[in-house]
Amino acid sequence: MNPLYRRLGRLKSSLGFSLEALRGYPPNAVLLTSFPKSGNTWVRFIAANMARESMGRGPEVDFHTVSGYAPELQRDSVRRAIVPPRLPVLLKTHSPWRRVWKGQAVLLVIREPGDVMVSYHRYLEGEQGFELPPLARFVRSEEYGIPAWKAFHRSWIGHVTAVLSYESLVENTVPAVIRAWDLLGYPVPRGLAEVAVARSSKEVMRRLREERGDPCGRNPDFSFVRKGEVGESKRVLDEATRRYIREETAELVEFYRSLA
Repeated sequence: MNPLYRRLGRLKSSLGFSLEALRGYPPNAVLLTSFPKSGNTWVRFIAANMARESMGRGPEVDFHTVSGYAPELQRDSVRRAIVPPRLPVLLKTHSPWRRVWKGQAVLLVIREPGDVMVSYHRYLEGEQGFELPPLARFVRSEEYGIPAWKAFHRSWIGHVTAVLSYESLVENTVPAVIRAWDLLGYPVPRGLAEVAVARSSKEVMRRLREERGDPCGRNPDFSFVRKGEVGESKRVLDEATRRYIREETAELVEFYRSLA
């Protein structure tokens, strides 16, 4: 994509964020933020299925309807969101923190940065069709790599209500969700969390995308919902690249994991 188009796209998104905030978010709105390929979509599906189950009605959650329950600030109007009475409405963004969000409740999802880089590189090439350098150079990219990852996470320091670790989500999904929602001030019955997690499994999400499609997808042959493997970067990246990532991200990783 042309760099000018990317800059114009970011400007348009920024204006959209500001307009939506000025119009007002629902009182139970929570910003769901993460660097790309950190588990944001998975969390949106879980939240959407909890909302639908708690209300006992609403469209079945898939890639077409999930934005009705958990809108993307870059794409969807918050005013059309389905608002459950006793649960948060998650508003998704991959943007760095903006002053217009001051005081807003925030759930940040963090994932091991090496795994993020591997997944993000694969996504940009396979789904978006970008021509990218090899991984060892990609991770040093100011726009997509570790410098961008650091800038994103630094921007949210002091503005986060709860942190959800992708690794804890993979290892023990239901307790991780319950803890995150507790920190947000929305206690969730275990039974409700279990139903939502079961309906949001990787297998279910993969089947839904294959059978019903994804309005945001550009390449039908690309597997957007993968295994979400923890530690994949240890197999894929060379030692020098892994060391660079560790040294550059250790402080931020330690800080956010202390909050998870």
